[in-house]
Amino acid sequence: MDINIAMKTPRTTVGMFVVKDGKILLLKRAEGRPESYRFQGYWCIPGGHVDIGETIEQAAVRETREESGLEIENAKFLFCVDEIHPERDWYAVSHTFFGQASGEVKIQASEVSDFKWVTVSEALTMKLAFNTKEQLERLRDEFGELLRK
Repeated sequence: MDINIAMKTPRTTVGMFVVKDGKILLLKRAEGRPESYRFQGYWCIPGGHVDIGETIEQAAVRETREESGLEIENAKFLFCVDEIHPERDWYAVSHTFFGQASGEVKIQASEVSDFKWVTVSEALTMKLAFNTKEQLERLRDEFGELLRK
């Protein structure tokens, strides 16, 4: 595979599927940010980078809280996806979780401009960031029982 990415080492990122009444929380990435803020105006699950000193589970819970205001309990690791987007100078390995949420959604306006609770079918028709499409398909195909929680 011939990939020309300025980053020489993949980043470690996390994402969290939050499900309520059979619907998934998607966040719309804010626009008008510096160019390095990738996929502006696209939809994705809550997530972000792993900070030094935290586990991937702690990062997934923290990022979800920061971006959505929701507290996560019983986070469960589901799978990893490779995010290779040379056209956006992006390469990451993303660890995908599922968690039960409490509280009301309060978006972090500096990074998120909107949120929606949608079915997997609805989500797959949206303009999706990173590898959210692959994550949604895997959730539906491999972990469909979680959508009924």
